[in-house]
Amino acid sequence: MFNIRKITLIFLLLFARTALSDDVNDPCKEIEASSQIALCAQYNKEQSDNLLNSSYKATLNRIRLQYKNSPLLADQYVSLLKTAQREWIDLRDADCKLEAFEIEETAEAYQVTIDNCISRMSDDRADYLNRIAPDI
Repeated sequence: MFNIRKITLIFLLLFARTALSDDVNDPCKEIEASSQIALCAQYNKEQSDNLLNSSYKATLNRIRLQYKNSPLLADQYVSLLKTAQREWIDLRDADCKLEAFEIEETAEAYQVTIDNCISRMSDDRADYLNRIAPDI
C-alpha cells in the first residue's frame, strides 16, 4: 500500500528526471559547432510554440470562465480570438519569410532565420495573449 512518503518520493524522482532531461536535451546549452546553431534555433522554435499554445489555451479558458454567465458573448469572444490567431499565424509566417528573403532557401541559415523569427514572434504573441481577458 502506498503511503504519502512513497508517493512524494515517486513524484520527486519523476520531477527530477524530467527537469534533468530537459537540461540534457537543450542543444543551446553549449554550442561548439556551427551545426548546433540550427538545432538550437529549432529547439527554441519548438519551446516558443509550446509557450504560445499554452498561452492560447489559457486565454480561451479565461474567456470561457469570465463569460460563463453569458455564453453567447463567450462564443463571440472566442470566435474573434480564433480568427485573430489564425490570421496572426499567417502574418507571422509571411513576415518570417520576408525576414529570410535575402538568404538562399537551400542554405541552413535560411531555416535558422525562419526558426529564430518564429520563436521571437511567438514569444511576443504569447505575452500579448496573456494580457487578453486578464484574471480580475
